[in-house]
Amino acid sequence: DYPGIKGSTPQNQIEHARFLKELGVNINFAPVADTAFEPDSVMKDRSAGSKPEEVAKGVAQIVGIQKDNGVESTLKHFPGHGRTSGDSHQLTPAINISKSKWLKSDYLPFKSGISAGAENIMTGHLIFPKISQENVTVSRTWLTDILRGELAYKGRIVTDDLKMDGLQLPEKLECEGSEEPITSESKSE
Repeated sequence: DYPGIKGSTPQNQIEHARFLKELGVNINFAPVADTAFEPDSVMKDRSAGSKPEEVAKGVAQIVGIQKDNGVESTLKHFPGHGRTSGDSHQLTPAINISKSKWLKSDYLPFKSGISAGAENIMTGHLIFPKISQENVTVSRTWLTDILRGELAYKGRIVTDDLKMDGLQLPEKLECEGSEEPITSESKSE
């Protein structure tokens, strides 16, 4: 197995990245950078494991392979969805850890992916009440102060689907520079 990525080898990751590039896909909304700390974690079947160091190693290797093959990576679900059994498609999970604990655990795969050159980070619809009372996706603390400020991340920040129940937004969003946000329910013309 490829370190940190269940059932994966370097060769099939290279083939996957080349296949995406041949199709004309230049951004992959992967890898999952969540660590499934608990056996009942909602991420247990999507995460590369339960040890942040192993997940970090696999995330960096996937980012490198995608980059080498001309495909951008997206680390998700920042700042880490692996400590909860709650599914943000249906509710807003709360993860009760301190910032210092987060920096020593959940953050490691994201840090590794950023160091490897990941161009995008996708936010998870989560609340870390010991760090911010706001949902991460709309939290100035998380996005501006921590991610852009303290962690000096310069790439794109994207959000998981805005229509998920884990994020409560006003019925009509005012979006600068766009008619409306793109969601899973958006229609293409």
